[in-house]
Amino acid sequence: MWTPQINAGTIAAAVFTGGMSLAVKAGRTVIQENQLTLYLVSYNGNGYIQNVQVIPPNIGSEPSGSVPPQ
Repeated sequence: MWTPQINAGTIAAAVFTGGMSLAVKAGRTVIQENQLTLYLVSYNGNGYIQNVQVIPPNIGSEPSGSVPPQ
C-alpha cells in the first residue's frame, strides 16, 4: 500500500486541498504500479458514445511542460 512522504509540503498541500492532493497522488501511483489504462468516455445527448479518450498508465510522469499525446 502506498503511503505518502510526510513533510511540510505534503501537509500544506493536504490542508489546502482538503486531502484531495493525497488522493490524486495515491491514485496516480496505483495506476502506474499496476499499469492500468483508463478510458474517458463522452456521450452525446441521446446517450450514444461520442468520444473515447485513452489515458495511458504513465500520465503525469512526463517532465513538466510536456503535453501527453491525444
